Amino acid sequence: MRRRGARDSVVSLFAFQDVMASVIGVLFFVVLLMSMYITETGPGKVDRRRRDPAEELRRAVYRAKHELADVQRSVRRSAETASLLVKDDTEIAASIRELNERLKSLLRTVEAKKNATSKAEQDAQSMVQSVAEEEKTLLLLRQRVAQAQADIDRVGKTPRLSYIIGEDPGRLEPWLVDLTDKTITVGSKDGSKTVMTFRASTQDKRVEQFQAWAKLQNPRTHYFVLLIRPSSADFCAKVAVFLKDAGFHLGTDLLPEDWQVME
Repeated sequence: MRRRGARDSVVSLFAFQDVMASVIGVLFFVVLLMSMYITETGPGKVDRRRRDPAEELRRAVYRAKHELADVQRSVRRSAETASLLVKDDTEIAASIRELNERLKSLLRTVEAKKNATSKAEQDAQSMVQSVAEEEKTLLLLRQRVAQAQADIDRVGKTPRLSYIIGEDPGRLEPWLVDLTDKTITVGSKDGSKTVMTFRASTQDKRVEQFQAWAKLQNPRTHYFVLLIRPSSADFCAKVAVFLKDAGFHLGTDLLPEDWQVME
């Protein structure tokens, strides 16, 4: 019995266990590497690497359109080349003449546009100069208006003399005689210069002094303009009669009491 048991073969499971352990170890190692990869990259980073199919399709369509356009241009160039090869010399010359005519027409159009642009620039420059001149003219007119307004204001404040003269004195120079209740003043024709002033204490003495001075004047070179105020109305007739008897031309003007004629 003992010899028979020694001769029987024994089944060993060592090889199967070795293979299983190796497979399990490899799987464990793979799972560990995947875990580390997922931890490092994260789900967001993994998703970014995935491309949108619609975007890929649009890009493909865009590239296809460009390729189609390139092919069409190539076909047109090939057709033109082929047509030139097929045409004879006469047709080629006609085509060249047509192209030359088109080129000349294009050059004429460009030249016309260039001339129009140059003319527009000249017109704009001329307009700018015209506006500048008009501004200068307007400035001068404003200055003249201001001066005229100042002259009008000055004239409005200056007494206006009408020189009512009985007869035309010709080219004689006038003496202005300002008659007031206190003085008799003789001045130049515009009142800017006082020639004589009579300041006697009484009215009769002032009239006598004026008559004595008037006798020394020449009726052929001067005439008198009596400036009559309300205060001198009672003796102006006496002075007027004396001057007429002395041969002087006579003029009169009525002034308010408060107007100042002589400077």
